[in-house]
Amino acid sequence: MHPIDLPDQPFNLVCRISTPSNRTDGPKRIDPAYPTILLCHPVWMDSFFFYPQFDDSLLYERYNLIAFDLPGHGFTYLKKPAEAKYTLESAVEAIYLGLIALDVKLIHVVGSGTGSAQAMRLASLHPGLIESMTLIMPSSPDEPTFVKTVFDEWMLSVRKAIFDDDVQSLYLLVENVFDFCTGREGDPAMREMKQEARRLVESKLSSGQLGMGLPIFENLLRARGTMFTMEEAQNIDFPVLIIQDQRAGNESFERMIDIINDTRHRHGEPHGADRVILDGDLIPRWVTLTNPDVLNALISAFVQSKFASLPSLPTIPLTPSITRRPSTPREHSGCHIISPRPRLPPGRKSFRDMMDELEIQKRRQMEKGGVNVEVEIMISVDEVGESDDVLSRDSALFQP
Repeated sequence: MHPIDLPDQPFNLVCRISTPSNRTDGPKRIDPAYPTILLCHPVWMDSFFFYPQFDDSLLYERYNLIAFDLPGHGFTYLKKPAEAKYTLESAVEAIYLGLIALDVKLIHVVGSGTGSAQAMRLASLHPGLIESMTLIMPSSPDEPTFVKTVFDEWMLSVRKAIFDDDVQSLYLLVENVFDFCTGREGDPAMREMKQEARRLVESKLSSGQLGMGLPIFENLLRARGTMFTMEEAQNIDFPVLIIQDQRAGNESFERMIDIINDTRHRHGEPHGADRVILDGDLIPRWVTLTNPDVLNALISAFVQSKFASLPSLPTIPLTPSITRRPSTPREHSGCHIISPRPRLPPGRKSFRDMMDELEIQKRRQMEKGGVNVEVEIMISVDEVGESDDVLSRDSALFQP
């Protein structure tokens, strides 16, 4: 992983790249001899979400793989608070600028879950980039009311926890989103991912990144059901594959496929869009994470030869499996979770807080024209006993 410096943007876009000729050394460019797959992660997650794809030889031996951390997500840190009216187009523009910086000319774009909205918007704004598009368990604008309620209440709880600086509530909300989108509460690898996500969230809360990125999370989550307009669907000239289950609301994508194919047939062209239905009990929203063996085979077959290599059956059974662990943990991928600022017990102040208060008092006194008296204090510690932990926490606050 490495940051891409975009001088005119309020962030440095972090990118994860793998090429068939260089998988482990953190390449900074694609290999133009191979096709390129761009993976768009769900809201609140980051590029590490796709480690099952980066770890699969079916993909990494045949394709360049690219995944960005969207602004405010993962390790793409913001230089200033995001605008309140942050849009899906803003996120897509960040992806586009990243592709331009990497000199990527053509991509097979893959969106997972709420990341499918990014893939569709990228394809509609920059169709010349797209060789094919795969949407996996995309969010529908017609999703059931209870699903909308779940997402709305979860986001409201995230907002409150950030404003209250309540890291314990954020821990629970991380657990909630993983459990809701994967259904793998007892899975060992998923449990480790949740623990890692908790550490990252705590670090970003402490640094202020969660607060600065809140408009991004809220607005992208609201836009999760964004689809092609009818005019955009009629103008699509690249193959489209949608992989989903049969839950309520997915009829919208069936209609979209019909529009694409009807338009192509009228122009004497073969069909350009199709669906594969995943069959099973409670198909996870993050199925690229929970069932990569099936999904990676579908992605590879579609990218390699479009519809020619897809299974003849429109329905594919999905059986329960254990989530695989990443071959390269996040901490060995080039980006590290910054240790959060230590938290003092309620009512306690750090030395930095006290110095800030003294500075404010000093300025106020000078504004009033009074006399300012500066006192130098020397602190000597001869013994360290049971207060070791408190001292170490306070001293850590001096770290920049």
